[in-house]
Amino acid sequence: EEVLGDPASALALYRRVLSEFPDSRASRRAAVRIPELDAALGPDLAWAAAAAEVAAIKRLPRERTLEGIARMRALLEASPAMPRAGEASLWIAGAWLREGRFREALAAYRGAAALPDQELAWQGRQGEAEVLLVLGELAAAAEAYRGLAEDARATGDLGHGLAAAEGLRNVAKARDRQRHNLLAWTVLVAFAALTLVVVRRAAGSWRGARRQLARPPVEVLYLVPVGVLLAIAASTGNELVAAAVYRILGGGLAAAWLSGVAAEAVRRRHGRLAGVRFLGHLIALAGVATAICYLAITRDQLATLLSETWHHGHDR
Repeated sequence: EEVLGDPASALALYRRVLSEFPDSRASRRAAVRIPELDAALGPDLAWAAAAAEVAAIKRLPRERTLEGIARMRALLEASPAMPRAGEASLWIAGAWLREGRFREALAAYRGAAALPDQELAWQGRQGEAEVLLVLGELAAAAEAYRGLAEDARATGDLGHGLAAAEGLRNVAKARDRQRHNLLAWTVLVAFAALTLVVVRRAAGSWRGARRQLARPPVEVLYLVPVGVLLAIAASTGNELVAAAVYRILGGGLAAAWLSGVAAEAVRRRHGRLAGVRFLGHLIALAGVATAICYLAITRDQLATLLSETWHHGHDR
């Protein structure tokens, strides 16, 4: 069943286990799997070939997911009445999601939400809500999760109720992230605009400002080789962490460039950068650094990954 993908032979062996070794530990697993395989294979093993194809598709390696989707869709078209048609539809939706094809996954989950089997339909609706959340369509995701919560209360299903409540909490967290992202971008845009104004006033014209901005300050000359080493080190580890490091380095390089040019412009105009100007410069740089790091870490849900790693260890 698990390695060869031959559910018919597996069913016969499970029946032998249950018949010949009724008191064994293996018989308990056989007692669970027999009715499930019976349902999947149908009377007189009528759907054995379809069930074997489903098993073969699910065993395909990750890089052959698109092939698996095509095969599963072809199987559903050829055998729409097979017992595991609903599970196959949900598998297609999950495969699209794993491929990052969120619109295709959304359409597939919506199709699965209309399945006659209530549990499979629930999974389809839950998948739809999760994809809406990933797409950032938070109002629609919240509405979908509220509908799931209402159904769970009506049926008294505690597991479904907990899943819906968790989904609503995730929507609330996503809304908080949206607000924080807006604040972070506001900080970055304001810093860039203020820097340009300072350089323009010091240079006396936009042409002079462009000349000053074109010359890399000493901060950038120091940061570039250090950044290259950090980027090389990051490229040897987790891809999400590496992407965040690249964004932080890129944002830091831009901030250092603008900051260095602005600081030099103020020094030329006022003699030195001190007092309130110096304090304001430090506060602005701290805000910019915080904004860059926040945007880089939250971009690919890396904050969640880091939190889970911190609490559960890197193996999990």
